[in-house]
Amino acid sequence: MRNNGLLFVVITVFLGCETMQENEPLTGAKEIELLELLDKPVIEPSGELFKVITYGGNSDKIHSTRSILYPSTGDVTIHIIQDQNEDTVGIGLNYFENAEIQISHYFNFSNHQPIWQSTREYFYDSNGLLRELFVETTDQPRKLLARYVYDSFDKLERVEYPYENGTELQLYTYNDANRIASEWTSNMGQEDTKVDLLVYEYSEHHLIAKKSGERGSEEGNFQDAFRYYYDQSGNLSAQEVFDPYFGFQQVNRSEYYYY
Repeated sequence: MRNNGLLFVVITVFLGCETMQENEPLTGAKEIELLELLDKPVIEPSGELFKVITYGGNSDKIHSTRSILYPSTGDVTIHIIQDQNEDTVGIGLNYFENAEIQISHYFNFSNHQPIWQSTREYFYDSNGLLRELFVETTDQPRKLLARYVYDSFDKLERVEYPYENGTELQLYTYNDANRIASEWTSNMGQEDTKVDLLVYEYSEHHLIAKKSGERGSEEGNFQDAFRYYYDQSGNLSAQEVFDPYFGFQQVNRSEYYYY
């Protein structure tokens, strides 16, 4: 049986689309594409994520809700984002091939209208490794956002983010079990300067925390910057986020729900 909360979200979007069609017909191809997909039946694939609820700070006050729809056409998901007042504020449209994301569109949702804001395109090599990520927005033409670099064992070594005056890096190290041990940001040519260092902590089967020093430094008492919880099926069930720049106060908590 379809989840009642999810059904309400779908109805809300449809009503908005009807208003849009009657008063201000869509002219953008991407908006029309989204509208056509919203008109398709949806399925409830067993084990798949269908909702994420995020609470502000360490409170039980909802900050945002993300509902995931699976159109019956397959290889596509629609993410409907609502704010604390249950108003739809954004929609994500993702296309997949062989379970790998290929294209991701994001739309603002205002005055009952989806308005395209950005598109991301993902490119993989023959081994299925993500190699490049391109982005296009309303403010800028398509450009390279990130390049992914791997070692000879296909482990991600770094992500390169080119910008006008250089390249920002996200770097990774690994432990003896070939799990990520740490990550940090830096700039090309300054790889040993570690900014926002995170150290990974694992249980037997899962990543359970990313720990940080005060203000992301390499020194001092490391505390949780991220904490992860899992259900009996091994699915991520909750995530807590803390801010190393403000005494590790809790930023938010997210709960994950599956079919």
